[in-house]
Amino acid sequence: MLADWLCPLLVKADDTERLQLLEGLMEVPGNLAWAVRVPEGMPPGPLQREYLDPELVKKGLIASVSGETGDEEDEPDDGDRRRRERPPTLADRARMLFEAQYPEVGEAPMRGVWAAGEILRGYSGDFEIFVKNRDLLRQEGVLFRHLLRLILLAGEFARVPPEGLDGTGQSDWRDWMRRLAIDLTGVCAKVDPQSTEQTTGVEKDPLLAEDVPPAVAKVLEMPKVDASAKPLAPIFGAGLGEELD
Repeated sequence: MLADWLCPLLVKADDTERLQLLEGLMEVPGNLAWAVRVPEGMPPGPLQREYLDPELVKKGLIASVSGETGDEEDEPDDGDRRRRERPPTLADRARMLFEAQYPEVGEAPMRGVWAAGEILRGYSGDFEIFVKNRDLLRQEGVLFRHLLRLILLAGEFARVPPEGLDGTGQSDWRDWMRRLAIDLTGVCAKVDPQSTEQTTGVEKDPLLAEDVPPAVAKVLEMPKVDASAKPLAPIFGAGLGEELD
């Protein structure tokens, strides 16, 4: 239900917000989640500014949006910045709004992490350097499985564009999810080709392919449906919490 609710919000999001929210749907152990938490200085995007924050303020879930990402020089020097309360991340805000709108569902499994985003953007896809620089060698396997599950999640979202998008919008949606899956598959294939192939079927680095690799196309395969029939709502995330061999 959470992913179904989140899906149309991703249309309002920019690329950074979209990736943050997709990562936020993945369950990450607490110690790793702390190590790859969203940087405090990351500026808000259109989804947060124009929708999430106004809704949260309206519901009284946050007092104000001004000053939340204030400059460090304006903040008191208490000698231990770790004790200062951090403003809620984008994933936190989405979770807060979802829980307020659907209290009967209970606590939503969303957490603000920025691992795949940092690997792709800050480290140009170099998983090994990221792990070494962040001192995550002991959690390398957990982080690797996080990326593999994110590939599958992007495939699920690619199959079902949000309602209301025109043909161009649906194509853009699928292309964005495909590209994310391809980029992450390239990262994973360089780390452990065998495990990547077992999960996605990829036999070569997809970044070297001229077109979408057959294996990634299989993950993101668009099912043929009867246009006159009402599509069934997909079950997002099925099996993504299971351990990968």
